[in-house]
Amino acid sequence: MKQRVGVLGCGWLGIPLAQHLQTKGYEVRGTRQSQPGLRRLEEAGIAAYPLVVSEEDITGDLTFFDQLDVLIVSLPPGLRKNPTFRLDQAIAQLAIHLHTTAIDHLIFLSSISVYGAEQGMITEATPCDPTTPSGQMLVQCEALFRALKIPHITVLRLGGLIGNDRHPVYGLANKEVIPDPMGAINLVHQLEVVAYIEALIKKPKKSGVYNVVNPYHPKRQEYYQATANTLGLPLPPFENVTRKNVSISSEKIIQNYGMFFDVEKLLIETPSG
Repeated sequence: MKQRVGVLGCGWLGIPLAQHLQTKGYEVRGTRQSQPGLRRLEEAGIAAYPLVVSEEDITGDLTFFDQLDVLIVSLPPGLRKNPTFRLDQAIAQLAIHLHTTAIDHLIFLSSISVYGAEQGMITEATPCDPTTPSGQMLVQCEALFRALKIPHITVLRLGGLIGNDRHPVYGLANKEVIPDPMGAINLVHQLEVVAYIEALIKKPKKSGVYNVVNPYHPKRQEYYQATANTLGLPLPPFENVTRKNVSISSEKIIQNYGMFFDVEKLLIETPSG
């Protein structure tokens, strides 16, 4: 029997993940809140379920959860669009509902922002000390999920996500000055995350927290200037002072699941034409 996988919040990362898993023989469902989002899933060949997880309740098509083997929760804090949204309270509502399901494996996509202002080499053993509201909420969400009575619970702390249509250099180009020139980058490509999630589904462990960050850590000024030059994108000046220099280690997930990182994925190719 095919394993049933649900992607709660099937967006920029979830759509290619769902499509990839379908090619591997999994039965995949995805949720979106809006009609345009649902149409996007249908156009991508993904079974689409309307579902809204709010601070008060869960509304929509709750049959999404029926007989799921694996649930992937990909719900970002979303504070830029809605500064008052409380993801931790929404996840608390989700956790209540999950008590009534028979899900075998839950994968929560968190962020390295939970480490806050820590310096140096960061591992999963480094205490969380978030300094932003989104990081603080993610810490609470991680705790809510780990308290569930689900056989396998995995938390993935993702680095800055990039892909063919997404890169932080575009946002940096709009700043007046770029901070921390000698700090390290901590990025991960969309396809690298997809590869690790597939590996986790194939061989789940009882529980685990893993950093998912490409081990390529050049200095920010070196990397972003080279990327901007390739794209023909002018950058503002870099500051003269580096206040934060952090390298996130992904050695734990590499040791447990193998090497799916590729430095080439973080190098921008010259645009064609």
